[in-house]
Amino acid sequence: MKAKGIWLSLLIIVLASAIVIGKNNPPPPPPPCGGNGENCCSGTSCNSGLVCLTGKCQVPPPCFTYSPGCYDQRDEFSSFGTLTIDEFKIYYSQQACIEGNPEKCKCTVPATAAGSGQRNPDDSNQACSCIAESFWDTTKRCCDKSTDKYCVGSRGCFQGKDQGNCGTDNCVGPTQFNDFGQVTVTDNEGCTASGSDTGKCGEDLALVSACSTSTLTTYRCTGQDSEKKTVDCNAYDSTNENRPVVSGQPSCDGQCGNGGVCSARDYSCASGGCAFDPVNLDTSELWCSSCDGTEWQIGGPQEAEHACCGDDADEYITAAQGDLADGTLSCCPSSTDCSFNSNCFSSGSWSNTSNNFYCDNSVWKDGDSSQESCVSGGKSYTWTGTRCCGDDSGEYYNEPNRTIACWNGIPVFSRNYVTSNTNPVQKEVMSINGTFEGCKTDSGSIAALRDSITSTQLVHSNPLCTVLPNGFQQGQHAFCSAAGIWNRSAELKNSLKTFPWDNAVAQKTECCTQEQCWDGFKCLNDQSTSASSTATNGQRCINGEWSESPVKKNWDETATGFCPKKSQCLVNPGSKNSRHGLLENFTQDFSVALNNNIQCINDTQYIGDNYCEDGNWSSRTKLLAIAMLDNAEISSGADYTLYCDTFTNVLNNYEYSLPSGFSVKTDVIASCSINGSQLPCANNFCVIRQGSKVLLGTTLNTVINKQPSILETFDLPASFCNNALVNDGQFHACSSPIVWYDNREKAVILSQTPISLTPQLNFLEKFVQLVKQPFALLFGKVLSAKPAFEGIQVDLTFLNNVKKFNRLYITRAGDKSVKGVIETVGGDSYVSIEYTKPEASICSIVTTMNKQALGANVLFCDESGATTLVSSRYQVGSQVWQDLTSKLRPQLPANSTA
Repeated sequence: MKAKGIWLSLLIIVLASAIVIGKNNPPPPPPPCGGNGENCCSGTSCNSGLVCLTGKCQVPPPCFTYSPGCYDQRDEFSSFGTLTIDEFKIYYSQQACIEGNPEKCKCTVPATAAGSGQRNPDDSNQACSCIAESFWDTTKRCCDKSTDKYCVGSRGCFQGKDQGNCGTDNCVGPTQFNDFGQVTVTDNEGCTASGSDTGKCGEDLALVSACSTSTLTTYRCTGQDSEKKTVDCNAYDSTNENRPVVSGQPSCDGQCGNGGVCSARDYSCASGGCAFDPVNLDTSELWCSSCDGTEWQIGGPQEAEHACCGDDADEYITAAQGDLADGTLSCCPSSTDCSFNSNCFSSGSWSNTSNNFYCDNSVWKDGDSSQESCVSGGKSYTWTGTRCCGDDSGEYYNEPNRTIACWNGIPVFSRNYVTSNTNPVQKEVMSINGTFEGCKTDSGSIAALRDSITSTQLVHSNPLCTVLPNGFQQGQHAFCSAAGIWNRSAELKNSLKTFPWDNAVAQKTECCTQEQCWDGFKCLNDQSTSASSTATNGQRCINGEWSESPVKKNWDETATGFCPKKSQCLVNPGSKNSRHGLLENFTQDFSVALNNNIQCINDTQYIGDNYCEDGNWSSRTKLLAIAMLDNAEISSGADYTLYCDTFTNVLNNYEYSLPSGFSVKTDVIASCSINGSQLPCANNFCVIRQGSKVLLGTTLNTVINKQPSILETFDLPASFCNNALVNDGQFHACSSPIVWYDNREKAVILSQTPISLTPQLNFLEKFVQLVKQPFALLFGKVLSAKPAFEGIQVDLTFLNNVKKFNRLYITRAGDKSVKGVIETVGGDSYVSIEYTKPEASICSIVTTMNKQALGANVLFCDESGATTLVSSRYQVGSQVWQDLTSKLRPQLPANSTA
């Protein structure tokens, strides 16, 4: 076979480019890393705000939060006055949250720094209060009875290890002086003594010194001092009976306060002797105050009968102790009672104050101090993890990372709505892991609520469509709906969607998944994977957005359906393959659309000669014809003939073999292996003749540089068009401008001599100019002619369905012309031909064909002046089509061997 041989060689160029491109594809990019839920970069690093945990980047979890108070070495909360020095670890004066180092958790509440706690009892009076049997001395340090030796109390009394005991404000009994200097000490009897390391309070010397005072008229003693004290009455004015005269008599008999009857006595001089009278302490404040362990009129239930408290067996002087200590005393009937505001409360009861406290064996305990205190006393209070819910009025607080939070004294378990007396279910607020989450609560009364503990905003407000994963239960998420309440859904409805049309009864917006659309009443699933799902107001839900979606037909009009994009073309609506445009995923059938396992293909894609052109089916042959026709029209308007048809109709000779042994017909045109199936290598051919210039073109279904290549039929190497492998939808010259190639459409044009095609050809514009308008005029004339046979009107509106223009015949010779098209769609062959100034009677020829070749009136002919129209909607043979249009065939050059 010589060069410039059969024009059909061009086919294989296009498909070769696909193989070359495939070999040069870069390696796939590495998977993303560093984002939320993605792998950690380099094994440890993440994007800002994320931390690497177990190999994945995550939002740091919230840290453990410490409530104010004392903590032991195990980081467990302890009540004041319960720890030894060795057990004590730290005291927090406010809520503390300590972030990990390196940061593995994130504090979500106002927090102290890691080192802000007080780790030494000497740091403050509050830290000192954590230690059992300790007090804050005047030198501002913590004194612990078990370890400290030198401490100074509030009234100068010394207290320390092995150094005596200052159990009350006054020193009682023999008490050594401390090493901090001179201290004056007064005993309970009014005796005073001074000194440094020596001296005792309460000896006879101090008593005599006190009794020598002439102004002392009465000497009263308490039952605490059993020493015998004597005074020489004769040394004083014996006429004054009120002068004390003690002659070897004990000052008191018995013990005051609950241990027995206090026999306080009043001593006086009587005739040179000692006289005394027993005293009822309830009759006089003076006598009551003279007895140790008694108090005068301190209130409480026992005061009604006993003005002096502590001198009888059922009277207990009770000081307010613990978390509700108010500095008052009460006279109570039991030693386990608690005192508050001069009233007594039995052990196990609550104070019934606005901030309620629990009486535990004479000590007030805040319900927030321990779970035991919270749930004691028969109250319906709930321990939420670090505090007691319900013991205080107006109590609202979060318990981060716990299962219960507190809403106005009512415990709210995680995954539940909050409740109140006025609104049993407030769906705008939920408790999630101890934290109140609000749905669009950024304003109004809920936004004004403050956390009783931290004073920060109580409810965290979430915008619409926020999703709380598993907010109700596993697999049931909570989402903040457009109604401003938490609703439940098994789907992650995290995107706000809008209903775009006017409808008085429809809801305008709602939360759906990202892939869904809101239709005014429900979330509509993505329809991009279903070619048969119907449209709403001419639109369908495509990947979460409403998109214009007209009804489409496949290329042979055997089915209708929808595609996700208006620019896509329908192939097989019954297919389950919604990977639109991935043509390598199925075995193609160039003839029957429904045999292809794909719903839609994209604009500029094709299956065989069936070409998707902005959502409408066309043909690659049409694009090829436009490029060739444009070249002919540009060439000075000379006469030309264009013929596009099957290779058997267009080509003169294709029954020959290449030097390599391949058959041109079988191996280069008719049969190639495409995706594992044997399919035509090339589609229809076009030939255009203008004077001595002849162009031949076709479109390929395989790569152009695949061997055997169509280029080899012209003695050209398979790589001849490698320089033209540009996917821009335009023709580019190959190694020589005798061959032009459009790599995207795999279209090739060959000339016997170098040619120049229009750069950046606008195929749509040229189609309208060179094909659509001329044939629209033709179809209009046919429809206007209204041909009828034997009185029956013929319906020729089928001409409006002619779209592909893949079998054309156009010729112009001076003022004579022929324009014809044949197209088969849905079993019908649409034929329409116009003859201008024919030299013979075309209708006579048509009549003969109907009778002899076709055997029926399937061709319709109309003669009107200088124009003859022939049309049909029935199957007509290829020979009839050629007889009516072309007897033109591209002839081989004289030096060809074909």
